[in-house]
Amino acid sequence: MIKLNRGDFDCVMLLDTEGLLSKERNDPEYDRRLIVFCLAMSHLVIINVLKDIDASLTKMLIVCADSLQKLGVSNAHRPLVHIILNQQSNPDKELKVFNTIIGELVKVNLQEQIPLNKENFHTLPSAFKEDRLPEDQTGATIWHSDPNFIEKAQGLCKRLVDAAAQTLQHVQEQFIDPVRWIKYAETVLDVLREYPDMTYFNDIKEQRDYDLISDQIWVKLKETFTTDLRTKLFGQVIGKSVKDTERDFEEEFSKLEGPKASVACGFQEQIPGETLLDWLEVELKHAKASDDLRQRLKAFLKIQIGSRLRAWREAAIMNNRRRQLEGIVSQGKEQFQKAIQTTIEAVRKRDFSHLKKLIPHVDERDLGDIQNTIQNSYRLTTNQAGFIFDEMFKETESSVSNAFYFDEQLQSCLELVYRNYNIFEKNDLPDFTVLADETTTFTRNTIEQFKYLHVPTLLQEYEQYQSDQITYLRNFILNKASESSTSDTNVSIWRELLQIKRSFDEICTVTKRVIISDPTNVHRQQIDIDLVHEVVTKIRDHIKKINNELDKFKLAVSKYYRGTMYAYTILISTKFYYDEQFHFFDDILQKLRLEVPGWRTYFITMVTQDQNNDARFAEIFVKAFVDLVTVDFIQKGEAEIQTQIAGQDKFYNRKTMLQAADMEASTKTPEEICEYFKNPEKIINDTFKKNWDVTNRAIKNIIATLNANYRSTIIQFLQHFEEMKPVLYTYKANETTFITKFVTTSTASDDLNILYKGKCVSSLLRAYFCQQNPLPSKIQLSNVTYQVSDEGMKMLREFPHSQENTSKILLRMTATFDAMSILNLADFAEQCVKRKDSALEAFKNNAETIHTKLQQCADDMKRKFEGKQCKETCPSCHRICDVDHTTFTSLVGTPGNLHDCQLGHWYRALSGMVWDYIDATTGLYEASVLRCEEVSDSHIIMTEDGLKTWAAIKADIKHKMWEWNRTAVHRQTGGQTNYISLWSRAGKVWCENLKNYRPESKFEKIHFVTANTTLSTRSNHYICLLDGSGSMQGSRWTFLMKAVRELVNIRKSKGPDDAASFVIFSDDAQTHGFEFKAIRSLTDIDLKRLEGLMPGSGTNFDVAFKKSHDLLTIARTNARVCNMRHVIIFLTDGEPSSPQEPWKFLEPLRTMIKAFWILPCETNTLDKLKKIEEHMRGEMKKSLNADQLVAAFNEIASTT
Repeated sequence: MIKLNRGDFDCVMLLDTEGLLSKERNDPEYDRRLIVFCLAMSHLVIINVLKDIDASLTKMLIVCADSLQKLGVSNAHRPLVHIILNQQSNPDKELKVFNTIIGELVKVNLQEQIPLNKENFHTLPSAFKEDRLPEDQTGATIWHSDPNFIEKAQGLCKRLVDAAAQTLQHVQEQFIDPVRWIKYAETVLDVLREYPDMTYFNDIKEQRDYDLISDQIWVKLKETFTTDLRTKLFGQVIGKSVKDTERDFEEEFSKLEGPKASVACGFQEQIPGETLLDWLEVELKHAKASDDLRQRLKAFLKIQIGSRLRAWREAAIMNNRRRQLEGIVSQGKEQFQKAIQTTIEAVRKRDFSHLKKLIPHVDERDLGDIQNTIQNSYRLTTNQAGFIFDEMFKETESSVSNAFYFDEQLQSCLELVYRNYNIFEKNDLPDFTVLADETTTFTRNTIEQFKYLHVPTLLQEYEQYQSDQITYLRNFILNKASESSTSDTNVSIWRELLQIKRSFDEICTVTKRVIISDPTNVHRQQIDIDLVHEVVTKIRDHIKKINNELDKFKLAVSKYYRGTMYAYTILISTKFYYDEQFHFFDDILQKLRLEVPGWRTYFITMVTQDQNNDARFAEIFVKAFVDLVTVDFIQKGEAEIQTQIAGQDKFYNRKTMLQAADMEASTKTPEEICEYFKNPEKIINDTFKKNWDVTNRAIKNIIATLNANYRSTIIQFLQHFEEMKPVLYTYKANETTFITKFVTTSTASDDLNILYKGKCVSSLLRAYFCQQNPLPSKIQLSNVTYQVSDEGMKMLREFPHSQENTSKILLRMTATFDAMSILNLADFAEQCVKRKDSALEAFKNNAETIHTKLQQCADDMKRKFEGKQCKETCPSCHRICDVDHTTFTSLVGTPGNLHDCQLGHWYRALSGMVWDYIDATTGLYEASVLRCEEVSDSHIIMTEDGLKTWAAIKADIKHKMWEWNRTAVHRQTGGQTNYISLWSRAGKVWCENLKNYRPESKFEKIHFVTANTTLSTRSNHYICLLDGSGSMQGSRWTFLMKAVRELVNIRKSKGPDDAASFVIFSDDAQTHGFEFKAIRSLTDIDLKRLEGLMPGSGTNFDVAFKKSHDLLTIARTNARVCNMRHVIIFLTDGEPSSPQEPWKFLEPLRTMIKAFWILPCETNTLDKLKKIEEHMRGEMKKSLNADQLVAAFNEIASTT
């Protein structure tokens, strides 16, 4: 840091790169990264090369210029670049090097990124001169400083410092405030680290080949990683551990990526074929890619595959977690069914000791009564049987519920949610152990074991924590934040500036809004990777909003605070995920409870040996069938809905909908087309709604068709029993003795055997319905073999053939068949038929719930489609963004996930922009029919703030969020022709009513054209309002006249046929020049006459502004001057003593003024000038010393 004695800045910071392209380091990528950083962060870049610039440095400059263009954060400013050929005494080298570099930059259209002209190239001789010693015979020489070098170096130093000082007048604050410069430098370095592609490539061709092939990779990945593949892989890891799931997914993805060492896993072998790396190799050969490019693109492909691997793997693990919960209930169910059968056997064998073990918590008196009953009758009473069953189920239900392990589940939920967040956010996410420690420091069991603490009070607080976890966690974090040390000034400022509670409340609200999309509905979105991505994006947006406010105070959100917000969000998401898992588990348990009545009936029948339960079994049997039909309905419905929506996915692609909206607009009237231009979102939303209505009708048809099919299945099922009845009555299956003839056994007959024979009938009925072939003639039950009689087998064969759809459902009813003992098959069939109406009524009630559930499934899919629709419009043409941002992990509007018009931009006239040409007939500016991708960086555009280059406009913060580096060739221009047609039909209405459609525009109306008038030159009319009061005498007037001469000379050298008017004002105003009624060609200006005017008297702004009004009024109707750009330069060294509002004279003509410059000269009285700047939307320089006026006029002449 060097202190300088100057008035316009205090210090100069020198950044020394320590030798680029050095053989010692030999790291071109490092060199490129360093050059880009210097170009992005400097006012002035000096490239000092020895003797001559070589091809490698030229190539590197080109690559870095392209990287600078793509950097985004650096577009706010382009540095001056000066190249010094050191130890080069031949000045002709300057021109040669200039032509070489400029020629290469022009070839790749990057000449605007590093602005160079001949004055930016310099030669310096050697710093030392060698002379022989006089009269010395030894040949010794002496080296001494070369005066020529010292003189040239000092002159060059002054030129360089002055050049850097000029840039201070028009750079943003982050380039002059040291604190902001450091913060800005950190941002640039972060971008370069996060996106190394910017500085990787050796030349511009490599860069563009990389962009093209990487786009092809995205398409290939979408074709490879389909929904069907995802479903298949999920199915193949069901029931596997986290470790095995990770291993298996890595193995499968390795096969898709390319050949690797084989790893044993449970996946099926992949069919040999082209891998992704094989495909990429073909593309690389076709593109004739270099080795470096091959390496980079292969790395890019592997990164994308790895990203999908992580996302799918985590989703599969979460899916398996649900399966595990199902397994807990399923295992409990199996154990309970086994306990039922064991208890029946214990009663049959009068094994009271075994029975006592099965019901350990029963009162001794009740056990004594049960023992007496069994000893006397080998059976139980109905009350005793019901009591034992209820105790057994209570024990099973408690065991299954406790297997949920609430604290372990909470820990597991936190881990899975954290893994998903960690995919999208790594920099600011706290370590998992930190979160785990905060959420699992104690459990209920821990509290209950306390001996010295008051357990009831602690349990009360613990229960409150469980019931209102969100509030608890928020208070926990806020309390933690308030515990920060007050001695730390930064922490104190941080706490005072941030409304922490509001911030965390908003995070909580945003997170809940994502998960609970409809507050009026209890339905919640499933916590999955897509939802986590959406939450992370919203949290990043929230942090960005806070930073935007903090930036006013030169502050930013700390890493700790960002991490705390993410931690809080994870805890909220974990709470929802935990609830989701618990409710899922409880729903499965509830299904188990619904089966209890059937098992209870079976158990009571078997242990009481009641032979009159066929009607109850029929009721349970029909209900179980209807329940399974309901489950089938839901599963089939969800699958078909997803298939239906997947098949129409292309209709919800943003680009497709934009094309459809363009086509829809083409059928409208010009006024309606203008409304589309004004608010494209409306037609797009209408298009989305129209598409969704089609999809929704298809979904409703699917649901209605399934409803009819499954209702028909129930009718067919019951009709089957109706068709069985004639056969049953033919074989006298309605007689009570039929069962003893139908099934026989060689063992001694007892009362319980008849019930086991009924179980045999149930088993045979299942075999028949499930189309088992051949039907079993022998059945083993409780170590007894039962034989089906020949007549019984003959009867079964005569039953009508069962329907396939019925069989598929009955095949899954094994537990129901096992829980029945059918003694009178004819009566059982009759009872089933009688329940037809009640079964259909139950299905109807179930169907209403199913319709709601399936519609929720469809609505979830709709919400995801809507989430892919970006609402941002291009700030320059108002074309809506057509990027699906959900496919990227980076923050929306940052490199890697920028907004874009992939189909092509609209004409800029649709945002109110005009072409810098006034139609002579209408006196209106032409509508700009340029598209954003057709504009060069050097193109000067008329904006609300005056004339700006396209490069400067792109530096604005709202433009930085957009992709501007695609040329028209790289865009898909399929929709382009249509909106050209739209403009030709509706453009005239739009132009005539511009203020109605774009109220923010400063133009009431503009001139309609379909092609802009070619501008051969960019001529200006300079209106110079120059203070001629007495205080301007002396050096101020001298330097001002030098500045005017500088303006004239620069504009003459540029070629345009400019005009000028010089208004010298004091108490009154006089206009210098006569031709064009006080507007004169710049080449005809008599500068000596102007210099001869002597300042004097006071200061009156009003007369100067009124004279400007007169000049603009003349210019408006003058054929030669009307199409010039009117630039006003207002210079003064003070303000009038009397109150004045000079802007009132020019405000009616403000649309004619392209730029309004305000130059205060050696004055700190700026209040009036600031008001002029505000009303005229001008640009005021900082107060200038008189000797700085030349540089200021030079800048105006060069940039307008």
